[in-house]
Amino acid sequence: MLCIVFSILTAGGKHTPGQTAPLLGFTPFPYSLSQIDSSQQFVYSKIASDANIIAHHFDDGIPWNEAYSNSEFPSSIVYDWNVRKSKTPAGHKIYVAVTPINLARTGLALYKNTSGGDQPLSSPWDTVSFSHPIVKTAFLNYCKAVITQLQPDYLAIGIEVNLLKINSPQKWDSYAELHSFVYTELKVLFPTLPIFVSFTGFDLAGYTSADRVEQMKVLSDMMPVSDYLGLSLHPQLSSFMTNDIPPMEVLDSILSMNLKPVAVCETSYPAQYSTLYGGSITLNGTQAKQSQYFMNLFVSCEKRKTEFIINFVVRDYDQLWQDIGSPDDLTVLWRDTGFYDEWGIPRDVLQVWKPKVTSVADKMNEKYSLDYRLAQNYPNPFNPTTTISYTLSADEHVALSVYSVLGTEIVVLVDEQQPAGNYSVKFNGTTLPGGVYFYTLNAEKKSYTRKMLLLK
Repeated sequence: MLCIVFSILTAGGKHTPGQTAPLLGFTPFPYSLSQIDSSQQFVYSKIASDANIIAHHFDDGIPWNEAYSNSEFPSSIVYDWNVRKSKTPAGHKIYVAVTPINLARTGLALYKNTSGGDQPLSSPWDTVSFSHPIVKTAFLNYCKAVITQLQPDYLAIGIEVNLLKINSPQKWDSYAELHSFVYTELKVLFPTLPIFVSFTGFDLAGYTSADRVEQMKVLSDMMPVSDYLGLSLHPQLSSFMTNDIPPMEVLDSILSMNLKPVAVCETSYPAQYSTLYGGSITLNGTQAKQSQYFMNLFVSCEKRKTEFIINFVVRDYDQLWQDIGSPDDLTVLWRDTGFYDEWGIPRDVLQVWKPKVTSVADKMNEKYSLDYRLAQNYPNPFNPTTTISYTLSADEHVALSVYSVLGTEIVVLVDEQQPAGNYSVKFNGTTLPGGVYFYTLNAEKKSYTRKMLLLK
């Protein structure tokens, strides 16, 4: 979402394969800065009731110096992570997006520090290429920290990357090298975590002025090192604008550009009439058009293996737009795309959206009861301690042990009769070498095993 308000707001491996319908969610993007507490309360409450996945979208820079030295990150970043973790609804899946590309999609992401995001780059970051060794090290370290802190179910390590090819084509090969390096390293550490990039789908498919041949090169470069076809779909930035709703055959063609599973990482459709740039651009959005767009999108996504759909904002951000000076620019393109209007009144699109959320939630609960009796340890990777949690549906004898990659039993953490309930056990790997370990729960004549990584 190419929107300058991102830079203003910076202060503030559990994949379920075979999902038959996409998860549905939002980002916790606030609709007001002057009333930030009530804004956060509203958006998180609607994510809890109207979604089953939350998107944490970081598109405002990287703490390059700290990430490169692997030192403590600025307190504002850690605080933001902690707030997001504390407010993420229980049971929701988590999608996290980070990127080494700046918001203008022209070069290296700017610096993020205690003063906020999108701060000017200092030496040497202001002159190095994407593929420079210090950038590779820093971005890899940053991604590892994000995974450890936020424990995502899905991770994008590049946002709308094909726009770099449009805006600064000479930097593309260097970026592709960086992405390939970081993707490969992360997959070694987190083999079950889906890792990918997102593309602006209408640019890829030829519904803008972008060079189609060059866009196909981007796709061919990225897909071997991207687990999903991640898409950013905003019709108001395409030839359709808001005059016509993209028909299903158009959406079908975009979602079918690669055979890998699809993730609609962000999407939107304006539900109100507005203008920008002095009236030179008109958005003829209506609630009916917004609803029809999402009906079309659902039908297309159900034809393909689609993991999730993220509508970027929960509620129209008219108040935030006023807080930042009511700029007559691109911020208007997404201002009225909420599923709740500026007064918090539900829009018609929720009648299309919410039945799908209920359907997916039921499937998730069923899957959880079958496969998630033994939870993924947290944190993971860890050093030196981590917590292993499990659930017992009935009184039974429980055995919980940790094993090496060779199958040697390292320690027995639990071996006793326990009543039904939820349990957590600490595991300390101080005396063990770094590496991969397995922990196994034996209960009800069944065995459950998960993998964890000790870093040293």
